[in-house]
Amino acid sequence: MIHHEADANRYEDNRWTPLHIASANGNSDIVNILLRNSASIDHCNTNGFTPFLLACSYGNTNIADILIKEGAVVNKDDGTGNPALYLACNLRHNEIALALVENGAEVNSHDKKGRTSLYYTVLLRMENRTYFNFDGT
Repeated sequence: MIHHEADANRYEDNRWTPLHIASANGNSDIVNILLRNSASIDHCNTNGFTPFLLACSYGNTNIADILIKEGAVVNKDDGTGNPALYLACNLRHNEIALALVENGAEVNSHDKKGRTSLYYTVLLRMENRTYFNFDGT
């Protein structure tokens, strides 16, 4: 359909584009096709999530890497003040957290209550008695 001039940036009522859906579902083939056909990586859905933030939230490291290479803003927040690094750490997506830090994510960014990504990383690890290293383990 995209070869027949389908709009890669068309969205539904909740403002999800095809790139949002492919990013959330981890479908790198579709993500790459959409990007080659001018899909916007910066479009926010009604919850303030870009395709990049969805990839970070859902733990789709391969999609996050693709979108970083395409110029996704690594310090973009979700509209409520939660940046990608915060989301990745809070949801225990270690590989994505590492990729974000390596690509310039602001490590001292915080939520509205002042809690940083490090705060959540330590809190969540202590609750489960597991340990997190920024080497992706």
